[in-house]
Amino acid sequence: MDSAVRVPTLPGATFRLPPQLEGLRRLAFNLWWTWHPRAKILFSRVDGPAWTRYRNPIPVLAGPVAWSELLDNPAFMAEYQQVIREFDGYMTDGADHWFHRRHADTLSGPIAYFCAEYGFYESLGIYSGGLGVLAGDHVKSASDMALPLVAVGLMYRKGYFRQTIDADGHQEHAYPDFDLTRLPLLRVQDQEGDPLEVSVELPGRTLSVAVWLAQVGRVPVLLLDTDVPENDEADRPITHILYVRGREMRLHQELVLGVGGVRAIRGLGVEPVAWHLNEGHSAFLLAERARERATPCSRSTHRSRPATSASTSISSGASPDRSSTATTGPRRAASRSSGCSRSGAGRTATIDSST
Repeated sequence: MDSAVRVPTLPGATFRLPPQLEGLRRLAFNLWWTWHPRAKILFSRVDGPAWTRYRNPIPVLAGPVAWSELLDNPAFMAEYQQVIREFDGYMTDGADHWFHRRHADTLSGPIAYFCAEYGFYESLGIYSGGLGVLAGDHVKSASDMALPLVAVGLMYRKGYFRQTIDADGHQEHAYPDFDLTRLPLLRVQDQEGDPLEVSVELPGRTLSVAVWLAQVGRVPVLLLDTDVPENDEADRPITHILYVRGREMRLHQELVLGVGGVRAIRGLGVEPVAWHLNEGHSAFLLAERARERATPCSRSTHRSRPATSASTSISSGASPDRSSTATTGPRRAASRSSGCSRSGAGRTATIDSST
């Protein structure tokens, strides 16, 4: 199978680049640069002070750059061409990597990976510590191995708090306020070319959830965002803060991650054959997949299979019966329905409690 899961997106931040350096745009919007030092050095050479301040190529490229000086610099141009060549080769060549060499015939679809936080880089502050860094490294390693993976998380516009000590020695904390147009993120499109939105039912109302893409090498990471005009003012901050205080808000976050994450994947027409839960924050995906199995679409001709049972390690114990599944065909997720029930094919769902 093709190891790459391709997610369509709307155009990102608009900034002008010289045609000779247009490759910087696709490099900036792929977090491949976060674990390849030469790419980071290249961005620092574009504008050193801006890179030191932001650690993020989007505001660097969007700022006042002396492009003519860079174009006339043979050393910079040679380094640019080498980095872009390495990046383009990385993105197009996965056939000789670990997955294709050993397991290309094992999976008929990608693996879905769910986690509440991801530590990709300091300028994308949607993580707090060990769990996020571990999840980020999982995604980067999956990319390096050309493993077919699609990851799901939440887009925390205010991230995780930053601690400081005031002059009297008291601890203070403050939350950042991210401008998504200045981050290496792109808005995801549905199968009809419209911005993808999915719905999650809450008591007495239906929540609309936008979907953003963080492309991490070969792996797409879907980040769910409730701060959209369709939602009530009280619901828009659900995905603002990582590990927000309050049981009800945390429950809503986990519903968005688990239920909304499954529906976002379905809205893209992606059919995972395995589902991985990194810790229990996304456990509601099991409830959503059980709902799919219990209430199949009228267009679906699949026969039901035993529902997944919940435990510390959750597994059906057998390979999916792919012959019993009929594809329901594309649907428009932006209609914000609860999500057409799908066949629910999937090999295992696991809760990783290692962190």
